[in-house]
Amino acid sequence: MGTYSNIELKLHDGSTKMYSLKGCMPAAALNIVSAPFWKKNSLGIVEAPDERKVFEYLEEELTAHESEYESSCSYDFHLDLSNYAKSTFGPTHHEGEKKEEYPLLASCAFDGFSINRDILSMVSDIVDRLNRQTQQEKNADTVRKEINSHTDESKNSNPFPSDRENGYSTNVKWAVRYFEIAELVSTWSKDPSTKVGAIIVGDKGQIIAQGYNGFPRGVEDRMERYNHRETKYKFVVHAEMNAILNALYNGSSVAGASIYIHNLPVCQECAKAIIQSGIAKVFIDTEIEGKWLDAWQISKVMFKEAGVKVYLLSEDKTKLIQIEQQ
Repeated sequence: MGTYSNIELKLHDGSTKMYSLKGCMPAAALNIVSAPFWKKNSLGIVEAPDERKVFEYLEEELTAHESEYESSCSYDFHLDLSNYAKSTFGPTHHEGEKKEEYPLLASCAFDGFSINRDILSMVSDIVDRLNRQTQQEKNADTVRKEINSHTDESKNSNPFPSDRENGYSTNVKWAVRYFEIAELVSTWSKDPSTKVGAIIVGDKGQIIAQGYNGFPRGVEDRMERYNHRETKYKFVVHAEMNAILNALYNGSSVAGASIYIHNLPVCQECAKAIIQSGIAKVFIDTEIEGKWLDAWQISKVMFKEAGVKVYLLSEDKTKLIQIEQQ
C-alpha cells in the first residue's frame, strides 16, 4: 500500500529538519532502521555522526525531500541523530487523538492497521541490546581485531577482508542484526508449522526488500489452506523468492546484493532465483539436516558453479563460516 511519512531529524545542535517520504511500509521503515549512517561511538551509543550522510541517504536512496510537517501523512518518524535509542515511530498524530510512539525498530512490525504488541516487545529488546554496549565489550572487540589481523585462521573464519566493505560495516555484529530483522520478518508468516524470513541487503548496507513464506499477493491465505500440507505447498511462495519478487515489484535491482535467510536453508528453486537475480552472497543461520539436505546439496552445487558465496552464522553468533561447496 502506498503511504507517506514525515521524517523529523533532531540534529546534533538541537535544531530540527523535516523530510517527507513516499514509501511502502514496512520496506521504507526497514531501510530507515538499518541505514548505514547509524554508527556506534566510543561510549557504545548508536548515533548518526555525519549529518550530511543522513541527508544524502534520505534524498538519494529513499528519494525523500525536505518539507513542512504534513498532517495528511500516515506515519511519523523522529530520528534523534545523537542517539538511535531515542528515535521513535508512530502513526501521525491528529488533534483530539492520543499520540502513540514506539521504538524506531518497531516500525518494521507496523502493518498499516495495527501493531502486534508481542513483536513490539521483541524489537524493543533488540534496540536495548544494540544500544547497551559496554566499554568492556568495546575493549574486547579491539583485542579480537588485533588478534584476527595477525592470524591466517581468523581470515578463514571471517569472509570479509576488513571491518568495512563498499562503504559500510560487514562484520559479524551487522550480520547478527540483519538476521534479527529477518527473524522479525518471519513472524509475519501465517504458516502454523514453518516461519521463514529473508531480507536482501544492498552494497551500501541498505535493506532493499524483505520476504516471508506466504501466499501470493491478493490470494486468500485461509488457515484451512495452510493446514492442508499438499494445498499449502502448491500456494506458498518461499521467503527468498518473495524477497526477490518484492524488490522487483518496487523496481529495485538486487544485483551484487546479499540475502539473509532465517530458519531454513535454500531450496533448489530459490537457489535458481537467487543466481538469476544477480545476488552475490547468501547468509543462513540454520544447520542443514533431515528432509532439506538433498535440496540443499543441489543448491550448493549451483551456487558454487555460479560463483555465489555462502556463509553460515555460527551457533554462538560470533563468526561467519564460509560453507564449502563441493
